[in-house]
Amino acid sequence: MNLFTQEADTSHGASHPGRATIENVNHCLKALGKVIEAEKFKSIALPRLTTGVGGHDWKDVKPLMDKHLGHLSIPVYVTYHPGVKAEE
Repeated sequence: MNLFTQEADTSHGASHPGRATIENVNHCLKALGKVIEAEKFKSIALPRLTTGVGGHDWKDVKPLMDKHLGHLSIPVYVTYHPGVKAEE
């Protein structure tokens, strides 16, 4: 599943997306929570969304994960490997 947290590229010919926004993170997690419930997921693992390339602080993202995924009756794993750059 893809969570599009970054803005679309606004320049012509460039292949780099815009910055991630907290609004997009909120929207994606809300939608993800609905899909998880509808599809009856058994568990889910996510990275610390937008805290790397996205440039956000975990203290701003974690409350959104708690709000939209914390009520689920399944395990929600947040993966984090300090100092290890994600392959993109």
